[in-house]
Amino acid sequence: MDKSLFLFEFAKSTAEKFEESIAIEGYAMFKAMLIAFRGIDFKILSFEKEKNYIKKFEALANLADFSLCIAPESDDLLYKLTKSVEKSSSQNLGSSSRAIKAAGDKLRLAEILKELSPETFAYEKISNLDFPFIAKPRKGTGGERVVLIKNEDELHSFIKNEKALENYIFQEYVKGTPCSASLVLNKHDRSAKLLSAQLQLLDNFSYRGSALPLKISEKIKEAIIEACNKINGLHGYAGVDFVIEESTGEARIIEINPRITTSAVAIAHAVGFKTFAEVLLKNHLSESLSIPEIKRKIKIEKRKKEKGKRKKERSMVFAETGNFEIALLPW
Repeated sequence: MDKSLFLFEFAKSTAEKFEESIAIEGYAMFKAMLIAFRGIDFKILSFEKEKNYIKKFEALANLADFSLCIAPESDDLLYKLTKSVEKSSSQNLGSSSRAIKAAGDKLRLAEILKELSPETFAYEKISNLDFPFIAKPRKGTGGERVVLIKNEDELHSFIKNEKALENYIFQEYVKGTPCSASLVLNKHDRSAKLLSAQLQLLDNFSYRGSALPLKISEKIKEAIIEACNKINGLHGYAGVDFVIEESTGEARIIEINPRITTSAVAIAHAVGFKTFAEVLLKNHLSESLSIPEIKRKIKIEKRKKEKGKRKKERSMVFAETGNFEIALLPW
């Protein structure tokens, strides 16, 4: 197939400073999509560590047949870059800027999802919540700066130390099992197909990895798809973070990530990178597609390197920086 893809991942493609623990996820997603689309004979257009990346971004988006943009929702980065793709001559394999604007703002998302989501408020209405509750950035990614506030003293301490309270949301704490789901969606025919559900591995709310596949009930699957259908313009791959509530066994939708997520690396490895790219392309072109079955249990893990030591478990280091690595291993 004589087609080209402009592949952009923010941590990999720009010279912006990132914490290694965040950047390593970006490197892994970029590498996975690179392998996947090369597998279906796409010519890949990309660049690395560019200081003045906007002009180069616009140029390559206009050269390529398709564009796939991976970036954080924070500071409206993904939204702005997607707007640029939409103005270009290439086809956007991801969600529309409109969908990214809605899903990337956690307060707005909660208002759209209503009863599917935990109760969520801006600081001015914080009195509506009972302890404990969650404080987190209104626009953020990877569980950054998420805090569990258990009492008045902790709330006063948080308010004292955090100057920009308008940039935070305050959300009902749902006790249960943290999970995620990966879907392919088509904004034209409004279809939504589940690729995989995953058990999320968290360290004090920060993303550490995921294990798949996770078996979920039909009712939970329906709730996830219902949530996605409330966001106009979701397209291509998207990830949904949810909690299976301990008291009810039902899904409470926490976030919708309108882009490739780190779990996509494990899914692509499990079903075959070429197959993963074929699914994304056929979905985009509204062609008939079957969702590949995940027949083996895989865990993707973000971890610090152990200097001078080798892990005993059977694992494959998929991506690495100086101090961190992304590994794939049996679950």
